[in-house]
Amino acid sequence: MKELRLELNKANYNDFIRCLNNLKEICNDVQIDNGIIRQRNNENTAIFEFDMSAILSDVSLTLTDLKQKLDLLKTFQDTQDVQIYIATPEDEETEGPGFFEFSDSFSSIRFMTPNMKYIDNKFITLEELTSISSFDENDLILERELSNIITNRIRVVSTNFNVKSIRIDFHGETASITAATQAKSESAKFINDIPINEVVIQDSFSNIPVVPFCIDKDTPLEFRMFKEKDASSNTVTNKISTTLGQVDIKIFSRSSILTEE
Repeated sequence: MKELRLELNKANYNDFIRCLNNLKEICNDVQIDNGIIRQRNNENTAIFEFDMSAILSDVSLTLTDLKQKLDLLKTFQDTQDVQIYIATPEDEETEGPGFFEFSDSFSSIRFMTPNMKYIDNKFITLEELTSISSFDENDLILERELSNIITNRIRVVSTNFNVKSIRIDFHGETASITAATQAKSESAKFINDIPINEVVIQDSFSNIPVVPFCIDKDTPLEFRMFKEKDASSNTVTNKISTTLGQVDIKIFSRSSILTEE
């Protein structure tokens, strides 16, 4: 068996749990590859990247049934140090299946390494990400830093409106971020007068997934929208960046610019 051991202090373990907590309602599984999560949510509306290599080093493990396993892992949150032990067989026929274990000075919980054929939310390589979302920094349409106050309002409003997307409304040289109930009987405007780098068709809009705006984080959220390289396409790539402790978070989604009928 190949063995890997890592010890996390209380602060780093809590940040690890917070990262997983961000995914528990939107991903069935989590696959960590060399300290990095990069995977689609269950609805395939966004790609979430959590670079936890600063705290997890080169740890690789997969958690199936994330919500259930997260409850188990939270039982170690109040301890001072948590050890992670990973055993990977070089020959499964002779050594048996691999496993990973979380423990402190009192207790341990062991999980068998799952069969990767049955993972819903598989790790996405950088090459795959590039092929999915191709954009250039020169193709920036707009960018805006959103404070925790604004993102909290987006989270509360979208939850109460029971909507899965918010709108970027284009008004020629500026844009705004809004939301409305399906019946349009209630609406909200979160922020106005966002400068755009080029004139977009008047009275056009783009519906983008709301989930990336609602994650737990420590710093303001940087929202950027890019044109895709195909000039004939009305598709845009949305990139969200923020941090949680020492973890860099990036979230990518794609949407279309549509014209009001």
